[in-house]
Amino acid sequence: MAKSDYTKRYLYIIRNVQEHPYISGKELIEHVSRQLVLHDSEATSFSTRTLKRDLQEIRDKLGFAIEWDNRRKGYYIPDNDEANDPEGIARFLESFEILNSLNADNGLSRFVFPEHHHPSGTQHLYPLVQAMKENRLITFNYYKFREQLMTSRKVEPYAVKECRGRWYLIGKESGSNIFKTFSLNYITNLNITPRAFKRNNTIDINLSFRDSFGIINDEKFPVEDITLSFDALDGQYIKTKPFHHSQQIIKDTPDEFSITLRLRITNDFVMELLSRSRSLRVIQPLNLKARINEIYRQALLRNS
Repeated sequence: MAKSDYTKRYLYIIRNVQEHPYISGKELIEHVSRQLVLHDSEATSFSTRTLKRDLQEIRDKLGFAIEWDNRRKGYYIPDNDEANDPEGIARFLESFEILNSLNADNGLSRFVFPEHHHPSGTQHLYPLVQAMKENRLITFNYYKFREQLMTSRKVEPYAVKECRGRWYLIGKESGSNIFKTFSLNYITNLNITPRAFKRNNTIDINLSFRDSFGIINDEKFPVEDITLSFDALDGQYIKTKPFHHSQQIIKDTPDEFSITLRLRITNDFVMELLSRSRSLRVIQPLNLKARINEIYRQALLRNS
């Protein structure tokens, strides 16, 4: 059976248990079977035996627990386990489902028009997760975009993180205590070695990105309080897609939409703000206002 079918089943199981807490085994099998048929899966059947095997593999491969409640006679996702992140796991699996659907010869090209871009590196996700679960050292070739140079890397993998539709590996190069970020787009010849490494379980990767925008968490950028103002139209977009989890709305009127944020002002964040430059007004800090003004000034000089 194709790997895409395993991935689809995992995704449908997680989604159904998430949306229908304490769903019975029979109902779950019926839901997943219908979705497999609707999505033209190669799978011809989905049985109780397959469900139990998939639940075990979801736990073993993804570290994600779906439990059975004897009292309520149904499956549920424990909410007291920090490792359980239904949205994160589902988005991880959806990357595969989308990729496989678009690459499959199933007529979708008549209806679905993705942007033309370089491969997103999602083919590396499963082997990387396996390497992280087994604490295995990995090797790969990595293309340094700015230097236009191919390099060989030996890395202790700690996590994979999604940012704006792209996936990144977070890990330490062998012999170093500094965490680095590698875009999966630029990884080739990935190899999981037999050599194990001792993982530092006191490090909270998610916490280390708490004050960051995107994938850059360099502590040389201080965490700063930011106040921004936009017009109401841009405000509608920003409400539906916040810049950062720290975002707080302080004004929302027909004339103005204002927010506060607290994060590191990196180049990625500045570039994101410029995408809303039509109505952007920086209130604080002054260094961010000066930086935006200088970008505008240079742009005017280039285009005058």
